[in-house]
Amino acid sequence: SFGGFFMAMLLGFQLPENIEAHENEEQAIAAKEEWEKRVQEGEEKAAKKAEKAAEEQKEYEKMMEEIGENPSTEDEETDKSGFPKINLLKPILFPIQKNLALVCYHVRFARNVITWNESYFSFWLTFISLLLGVIFVFIPWVFIARWIFRILVWTFLGPWMYFVDKCYLQRKKPPTEEQLEKKEEEEEKEISERLEAKSDELRRQREEALKAKDMKAALYGKYETAVPVLQNDRYVDYPLHTSSATPYHYDDDDIKGVERVGGQELPGESTPLLPKQD
Repeated sequence: SFGGFFMAMLLGFQLPENIEAHENEEQAIAAKEEWEKRVQEGEEKAAKKAEKAAEEQKEYEKMMEEIGENPSTEDEETDKSGFPKINLLKPILFPIQKNLALVCYHVRFARNVITWNESYFSFWLTFISLLLGVIFVFIPWVFIARWIFRILVWTFLGPWMYFVDKCYLQRKKPPTEEQLEKKEEEEEKEISERLEAKSDELRRQREEALKAKDMKAALYGKYETAVPVLQNDRYVDYPLHTSSATPYHYDDDDIKGVERVGGQELPGESTPLLPKQD
């Protein structure tokens, strides 16, 4: 008990106590039953949450299956003869391939930054690191850490937390069955509304992507490719020793007749919406 440890701290030894047979047996049995009840209730709540999560995941997968993939990223489903392609492993391998492509993209970009092929990013990263290093040299980290931990310990681990528990935490009444059922109904309603809103948004995005893809094909041709903004090539092109470069100095008169060619991005939305009725 707290009193026994406190006396041991003051006196250097713990006072002996006589424990009779069946002493505090009823309180011990009641505490054990209360603990087992709490554990059982916690397990039941966890099982219900897991079941709800599985149902939500099934509904989400069903919704995604009905909506389909983004047409801007999916491959052509027909071959040259017009017959549909049969890709039995696509549902399994295609998500893995997309994740691997994303990983390769980030790894190649990091490699180019480290090797100074992306010189702008490399310069700013080096400059900010050196600046922070110089600033942090003059910051007394030991003093700051010591006082932060002191304030945290004095605030949250002091003996006054006993009164916080007595005056605040133990006075909070556990929710009744009606309150729990009402909360569960509200959560289910919120999840249903969120899934419905997500479904509507995904359908709208798919329709926008379909229209944008067809419009780009009509304006710019059948084939399209994404022009990378950052260097993420698998192989880096290094100049030859016989290569040379000369700075070009131009005047304002040299660029007066130059026209800027816009990109192939189509801003705006083309999905029709029903007018709101008052």
